Amino acid sequence: MIGLLRISHALYRKERCKEGLEEASGTYLRSMEIKFASRISLFLLCFFVSVFPPLLKAVSADSQETGSTLETIKKTAADGFYDPLPHCHTYWKNGLFIESPKKNIVVKIGTKIGFDTGYIATDEDLNGAFPDLSGFDHRFRRLRAYTLATFWNTVEFKFEIDFANTTAIKDVWVRYMGKPSVGDFTLGYMKEPFSLEELTSSSAVTFMERSLPTNGFAPSRDIGLVYSDAKRDKRMTWSAGAFWVTGSFGNMGEGEEALTDSKGTALTGRLTGLLWYEGKGESLLHLGL
Repeated sequence: MIGLLRISHALYRKERCKEGLEEASGTYLRSMEIKFASRISLFLLCFFVSVFPPLLKAVSADSQETGSTLETIKKTAADGFYDPLPHCHTYWKNGLFIESPKKNIVVKIGTKIGFDTGYIATDEDLNGAFPDLSGFDHRFRRLRAYTLATFWNTVEFKFEIDFANTTAIKDVWVRYMGKPSVGDFTLGYMKEPFSLEELTSSSAVTFMERSLPTNGFAPSRDIGLVYSDAKRDKRMTWSAGAFWVTGSFGNMGEGEEALTDSKGTALTGRLTGLLWYEGKGESLLHLGL
């Protein structure tokens, strides 16, 4: 009886300790989130206070041509401002850039947003078979935030997360950019070197979604190590990597078990060549394997 009481008391203390650790961890994370949000808010406030007055002046100034006003706005945003404390240069160029005084550290913060909406009209037969098909529908296809940092033009780091529908990590890797004779080494969670359309950024593909064959056969992202290099003014490239096939890192469904339910390993390679290039890309022949 005494042994059972001791065991139950030990289990009770274990649960209490676990609850205390979870509560302390939650409090610490919340405080970190508040500090991070405060710093971001302060930074954005300084950015807009420094950049907004010149922009307002450019917009309100009498101008004979609208184009000159727009060019002034673009130049003001591109010039940015210098933070008086760390003397960092902050500016906008297809994303928010922060440069160290000697430009040996460059950080880019950006977003990718894809929003889809539409209306489907159905007849009575189709509406009877699929009652929820007709009407308006909308959803975010992409709602991403990313950070890309470069250190001394030698090490590059990227972190990208998607909040559309389900929260999922898209990229988290570090890259060593060696000399031209050495090539680059990338380690982390990234796309396998397979398929031109798959490797093209979602911001640059022709349509909102990639083609069905690419979605069906391209392996997309996995954990691995990749070696890549380019020669002849980057007209010839090759990549080779070894990957641990895990699939998507999400917070729902199979994504939660991505690390524990591994699907094996993979060796992936890619070779491309730009054999003919004229007229700034108007005529070209690009082959890949």
